[in-house]
Amino acid sequence: SLLLGIGIFTNIQDLFLFIPKGEQIQAGFYVVLLIGLSKIIAMIFGPNGELLIYSNQKQFMIISLMISTIILVLLNMLLIPIYGINGAAIATLTMVTIDQLIKYLIIRIKLQMKLFTNNHIKLLLLSGVVGLAAYYVPVNITPLVNIVVRSLGTVIVFVGLTYLLKVSTEVNNTVQL
Repeated sequence: SLLLGIGIFTNIQDLFLFIPKGEQIQAGFYVVLLIGLSKIIAMIFGPNGELLIYSNQKQFMIISLMISTIILVLLNMLLIPIYGINGAAIATLTMVTIDQLIKYLIIRIKLQMKLFTNNHIKLLLLSGVVGLAAYYVPVNITPLVNIVVRSLGTVIVFVGLTYLLKVSTEVNNTVQL
């Protein structure tokens, strides 16, 4: 999900050029970025909900849903008048982040489970560095060539560094095959 997110983030300006009236839709850049980031956060914390549902803490899921709904409604009421559609995206990202962090804390404290390792932190840092580098690398040919060049370069650097830093045993085992 991180690699896909990097691909979308780094190529979004060129992707908008393929859409009819893309220059008007380009105003939605931050919406795509923030909603995409909220989806990545949800994927990173993916098993939280399932772990709670199948544990003795399942009642927390109902409480979590109610709290998330209240947070989202209040943030939308506050942020949409100020930031418009970007405010809704900020509200969604904030709600997802708070919801996932609370679920994680319940799992960590009540169930005594540690879901993340140092490799997860390395992967997040690696993703941030590769994403920013790919975004700021100037490729100014045509939109399609820009997307292909930037995407291939990002995949090669991301997978290469993931392998070299031994961040993922799955990646290392796959590459060694």
